[in-house]
Parts: sequence; C-alpha cells; structure tokens
Amino acid sequence: MEREIKNRKQAFGVEIYELMEALETDNTLSVEEKEGSLRMAFDRARKDVALIYVKIDHKFEEMRILEEVQFTGNYEDSIATEHSGMSRGPRRYH
Repeated sequence: MEREIKNRKQAFGVEIYELMEALETDNTLSVEEKEGSLRMAFDRARKDVALIYVKIDHKFEEMRILEEVQFTGNYEDSIATEHSGMSRGPRRYH
C-alpha cells in the first residue's frame, strides 16, 4: 500500500505538470479559474492518499485483532475491545 501512495503522488505530479502546461497557454481562463483547476487536482490526490491511509489503518487493526485472538483465543473479546474505543489510534506513514 505504501507503493500505492507513492504511485498516486507520482501520478499527481504528472497530472499537475500537464495541467500547468495546458493552463499556461490557455488565455480564456482567469487566474482564479486556473488556480481552482490546480486546487481540484490537489484535492483529488489528497483524498486518494487519505483513503489509502484508511486502508492501512484498517489492515493494522485486522492484524491487532488476529494477534489478540491468537494470544487469548477469544475472538469476541477482541472485537469488543475494537468497538469500545480501546484500540490504538490511526497511524500515519510518510
């Protein structure tokens, strides 16, 4: 999933370059409209990366539950811990 994040960021770089290249020659748009186009591209990339982080957090939580089950042998207690808010908070990887 880290590779997925890297790939998305690289795709964002290519997208921004191509967008800026096109906007540079487009005299029909105002500066604000051009900035808006760049902002939308960034917001899409940021959302995509945030979703990947959610997937990573979910996988870590699944691993925590599996470790807990393996240690205690009790699946129900592991799930109860997850839903009671006692699980670890979200992680961020950069």
